[in-house]
Amino acid sequence: MNIKKNYPLFISVINILLTISLFSYIIYEKRYYQESIIEENTILNEKTSIEDAPVTNINVEVKGYVETPGVYKMSSDQVINDLIALAGGFKKDAYTSNINLSKHLADEMLVYVYSKSEFQKLEKSIPPEVTPICQKEVINMCIKEGESIIISGEDTSIVNKNDLININTASKEELMTLSGIGDAKAQSIINYRQEHGNFTKIEEILNVNGISSTIYDKIKIYLTV
Repeated sequence: MNIKKNYPLFISVINILLTISLFSYIIYEKRYYQESIIEENTILNEKTSIEDAPVTNINVEVKGYVETPGVYKMSSDQVINDLIALAGGFKKDAYTSNINLSKHLADEMLVYVYSKSEFQKLEKSIPPEVTPICQKEVINMCIKEGESIIISGEDTSIVNKNDLININTASKEELMTLSGIGDAKAQSIINYRQEHGNFTKIEEILNVNGISSTIYDKIKIYLTV
């Protein structure tokens, strides 16, 4: 091969290769820069969203095996660990495995801390579907089922088992103490159980003439069979 003769061609090929390499590098740098900008904007937006989240004052209660149980005024950006610390920390025999200390607090939240022996007694009867956060209507039932974090709702209340009304045995007067149950509806409940036998579950009261789902939702936490 005559290098001198083909020198111009050789230089041209070199120039073409350099041009392609430079062009590829520019494209790579541009793409990398765009991806970096997108990533930075995403992180910035997430950070801004967290910082912009409104912080409100809330009331949270802690019961059980902490040094100072009670109701505490907290802020919505705090977590359960902050509440426990404010309550003086856990007592020596506190059971903590079922408490997520990093969970953010919510207004009217109840955190119930069991003792180890108390929880061991409950373990045999705790249903497998128990979740870390309880939103049932009756707080007593949440605690009975081994739940520690209870989110109070509009209808959430503590009901003593002895105060529940057995719709199979209650008199007309007892039934009339329920919200929305007057003389006629109370008599309809009595007539229904006389005709069809005892209720097997409280939901069956919806079969009684005049008992709507609205009424049932108001009284269900006070019923038993």
